[in-house]
Amino acid sequence: MDLEAILKKQVQAGAYSVRPHAVQHALAEGFAPKHIAEAILNGRIIEIYPGRNRCLVYGRARLTARVNLELHAVCDYGDPEMLDIVTAYIPDNKVWETPPTKRRRGCRK
Repeated sequence: MDLEAILKKQVQAGAYSVRPHAVQHALAEGFAPKHIAEAILNGRIIEIYPGRNRCLVYGRARLTARVNLELHAVCDYGDPEMLDIVTAYIPDNKVWETPPTKRRRGCRK
């Protein structure tokens, strides 16, 4: 099974935790932890940080019937039993191209 499928399986099973930093971003930016989970389920991995057992997922979530959000979620997959959502945020269009799956030139991690 590939990493993306593993992440989705863990979220579907409820085998994930959302770190306080991700909750703080969600509150500040107007979305909820459920939107992070939805974005992971509907998303795809756009960057992998193997030395840290982390990856960046880009996905969309429905905020209201008429409003969809594009979200990034940094996931720590070091524990095979539990996915750890380190942070999540609405990508800044100054840093990310549209759609936000590739960093703009000169913008670093």
